Amino acid sequence: MAIILGLIGLSALELHGNLSQTQRIQAFLDFKEEKCNYLLATDLAARGLDIRDVQTVINFELPTHLTKYIHRVGRTARAGSGGTSLTFCNQQECL
Repeated sequence: MAIILGLIGLSALELHGNLSQTQRIQAFLDFKEEKCNYLLATDLAARGLDIRDVQTVINFELPTHLTKYIHRVGRTARAGSGGTSLTFCNQQECL
C-alpha cells in the first residue's frame, strides 16, 4: 500500500512488526512531526501511541475484539476532536 500511495504522489510510512524497533520509532516520530501524511500501521499503533490530530483511520480488516476496534477508531477523537473512521469488511466479518 505504501508503494501504491508513493506512485500516486502521496507520502506514506509503515509501522509494523517486521520493522526493527529503531525503524518503528523513526516512522512514528516522522509521522508525528508531519514529515509524512499517511501512516500505514498494524495493530501496533492501536494503543499506547500519542498522536494528535489524526483525522482519518481506515481499517482494512476488522479486529477480533471490539476493544481493539474502539482503540483504533479512537485515534481520531483525541481530546474531543473529531474525525472519520472507515472499515472495509466482507459479509461474513460483519455478521
